[in-house]
Amino acid sequence: MVSGDGWSDRLMNSVYNMLLFVPQPLYVETKVWGESRHTAENTEAFFSARIDALGPRNVCAFVSDAENKMKAVWDMLQVRYPWMVMIPCAAHCLDLLFADICKHPCVSRLLAFCGSMTRYWRLHGFPKAVLERFQQAEYGRVVQLQRPGATRWKSHLTSATALLKTQGAMDTAVVDTAFKAECLFKGSVEQRKAAADVTQAVKRDGNWDELNVIVKLLEPLSVALDVGQSDGRCLGMVRSALFRLHQHFSSFDYPASSEGVLFRKHVLKSLQERKTYTLRSVHTLAYLLDPRYTRPLRRAQRPRDVIRIFPAQGLGSLARHQAGSGHARLQRRRRPALHVQARNI
Repeated sequence: MVSGDGWSDRLMNSVYNMLLFVPQPLYVETKVWGESRHTAENTEAFFSARIDALGPRNVCAFVSDAENKMKAVWDMLQVRYPWMVMIPCAAHCLDLLFADICKHPCVSRLLAFCGSMTRYWRLHGFPKAVLERFQQAEYGRVVQLQRPGATRWKSHLTSATALLKTQGAMDTAVVDTAFKAECLFKGSVEQRKAAADVTQAVKRDGNWDELNVIVKLLEPLSVALDVGQSDGRCLGMVRSALFRLHQHFSSFDYPASSEGVLFRKHVLKSLQERKTYTLRSVHTLAYLLDPRYTRPLRRAQRPRDVIRIFPAQGLGSLARHQAGSGHARLQRRRRPALHVQARNI
């Protein structure tokens, strides 16, 4: 299995990288491409040259993000290598699910609150010093506020979590005599207004309660994203993670309001759309053949029976290979129990 991606550096040079999964990830190459633009043709030419060097029949799948240009690359690669399975990057799809949820007004409003708090307390010297003094007094350490990245959607959750950890110190800081004297009564009109807006926002308990709800909603998605980006995971994990997210989002205690009902529908709809696009037949096959996610197979569910599910998708050889290794693992796991039973007899 081959995985790749492309990006531009600060000088706008086109950079490509390539990994092999055998099954652990193996770094192959990072190259600055001659062409300055990330066109589908340039990208396809880069990966085709590397696949040909590896031996086309040695590559069974290609993994990348689901960006529009990469979709065009998939079409080109499948014309050239019709046996190859194109698989969207699960971590990228989970990041897009993060974006879908964060763009809803119920969340974007709170992220705006989180961003304004972080900017004010980080960028203004005297308020920052007051806050850190109360953090030291209350927590015994300084809690650093995290600035979110523009398209790193998980960083918004990290920023919100850091802000919640220092809520108590902020509540104390905005009523501090020195803060009020220096920030609310001195400085320019803009500075006094910014301090007054921050004070009002910190004192509004609804902001903190709603932000805490959003953090609890998004934490399992953050965990799934971290697991999906770690080494040693497998295709079966994708289906398992999406199933667990569906359970979490379906049973979550959303706000009891009409806006909360619409928000719940938006979350579940976004999850279903991303799940529909992300999951391929190969994910279901890997899930069924992985003993970590399924119970021990009954006689009627032996791996050779699972193989018959996927003949139309051209996954028969892959299924037979995985089934053999999966069945062997199951047999090895059963042997100690048989020995114990023999000793008891």
